[in-house]
Amino acid sequence: SLRLDANDYPHIAYFDYTNQSLKIAVYNGTDWEYQFVDSGLGNYGVYSWDEYLVWDGNYHHISYRDSTNYDLKYAQGTPEPSSFLIFLSFLLFLLHLFKKFLKI
Repeated sequence: SLRLDANDYPHIAYFDYTNQSLKIAVYNGTDWEYQFVDSGLGNYGVYSWDEYLVWDGNYHHISYRDSTNYDLKYAQGTPEPSSFLIFLSFLLFLLHLFKKFLKI
């Protein structure tokens, strides 16, 4: 899920395959910040890509379905600064999605 805030900065919900976790990445104009949402979602079913992300100016609100357990879930929180390695992992994930979309 992708949302732009009032400054047109992206807020992106994504699945971290390496750590089997749902996360949110936010660009603050200078750096990327990351928020952990949920883990232990497994390789099978991961989650169903029907998440819905909202930024109210203070908190992220995300609803999503864990398709392994078929649970509807809701989380809220704020992003925290993170390391370059996580940012690199995020870029590799986007590349993976891009290749999958183009069927390369």
